[in-house]
Amino acid sequence: MRRMNSMGWGQGTLRGALVGAAFLLATIFLAAAQAAATPANFDSFFGFQEEGLGALPSGEADFGNDDFLTAGQDLGMGSLNVTLGNMDICIFVEGPGGSTPCQSNTTGITGAYSGLVTVTVSAVDPSVISGPFTLFLNSLCTMASAADGPCRSETTSFYSTNEVTVELNPTLSDLPDVSGIDGFGFAPLVHIVDVTDQSMGFPDLHYVGWEVVLGQTFSFRFDVLSAPEGRHYPTLHVNALGRSVIPEPSTAMLMGLGLALLATGERRFGRESD
Repeated sequence: MRRMNSMGWGQGTLRGALVGAAFLLATIFLAAAQAAATPANFDSFFGFQEEGLGALPSGEADFGNDDFLTAGQDLGMGSLNVTLGNMDICIFVEGPGGSTPCQSNTTGITGAYSGLVTVTVSAVDPSVISGPFTLFLNSLCTMASAADGPCRSETTSFYSTNEVTVELNPTLSDLPDVSGIDGFGFAPLVHIVDVTDQSMGFPDLHYVGWEVVLGQTFSFRFDVLSAPEGRHYPTLHVNALGRSVIPEPSTAMLMGLGLALLATGERRFGRESD
């Protein structure tokens, strides 16, 4: 049985929703690989569609044996191993003339829109996590999952799986002003292959996530392909695996790429403010 967290909004959810010269060549390769990727599309059953994830570094997880960790926003309800604090949500609309300024909700939006989520990773019990580990998105609150714990909130807005995507290759161009978002910087994504039920003949499931360390702040982007029509931004489910799914030295290279992306962003926005 798959052990997916369903403890209520903020527990197992994100509402919406890391270079030395030695790694330079590999970092360039990883950047090129991600540039060729497409947005991650949610699967109508669970997780993400495998198509489009092939360019990402990948690794397997068996939640029957692996160290599964609950993750999400700490809303004082307990039952979390990993907390995602200082969350900043930037909702904006990208258009030919540039992007609209960040706003905290979907008020006034009449078409497709995007969101930038920035979080800081911490642990309720740091002794549980000794090094890099994997944080991942596994599903979206839809009408079909309305009875699940994280989706039962009165303020949850439901979107279908073909309305929301997660950007695998977010760029710093055409974004709203993010200079006021503490720690803003995209982290490279990884592909987690869930083989938990493989021995019983069930197909593998696929998730997208990040190799992270405690105290790290990172950002990601999601896109909504339809108008909100009175809905809030989507609710995304998040959990964690207590280890890295990517064998060394790939983890170190991923962290290096993340730092490079962050440094690029700082230089870009620094120039724009000069």
